[in-house]
Amino acid sequence: MNIGACGIACEVCAVFARGDCPGCVAGNDDTASQKLDAQKEKLDWTCPVLECAINNRVGYCLKDCPQHIPISAYMMYYNEKLIARRSDEKMIRAMDDYLFWGTLAEREATAAHCTECGNCEEACTQHLNIIERLAQMAQWEKEAERIRYKG
Repeated sequence: MNIGACGIACEVCAVFARGDCPGCVAGNDDTASQKLDAQKEKLDWTCPVLECAINNRVGYCLKDCPQHIPISAYMMYYNEKLIARRSDEKMIRAMDDYLFWGTLAEREATAAHCTECGNCEEACTQHLNIIERLAQMAQWEKEAERIRYKG
C-alpha cells in the first residue's frame, strides 16, 4: 500500500482512483521529485501537498488536531475542488461518497467540529486557510447529509 505525502493511502485517494494521479510518496522519499515530475507531465499540475512536503523535507502532512479532525484528508478533498475546478454543487455530491465510503468514513470528527483554534494553520508550511476551508466543507457535509436523509 502506497502512502502519499498527505498521509492517505493512494488506493483510497479519489484523484488516484480516477486515474488522474500516477501515485504518490512521502515528501522525504528519494523518489518524491520524480513523482512530482510525473504528475506535472501526465496532469499538467502537481499536488500542492506533495510539493510542500518535498520543499519542507517532511514525510507527511499529519499535524494532530485537538478535535481529531483528519485535516490532511479534508485538504486532499478540497484540493479536488481546486485541481478539477469543481463547483460547490459537485463537491456536495462528491462529499456523500467521501463521508460514507472514502477516507472520511472512519473519521472521529467532522469539519463542523473545528473550534478555530488555529493549531493546523500554525503548523501548515503552505500557509493554507485551513479553518476557512473546513468551514466551507462543513457546509458541503451538512448539505450532503440533508440530501441523503431527506427521503
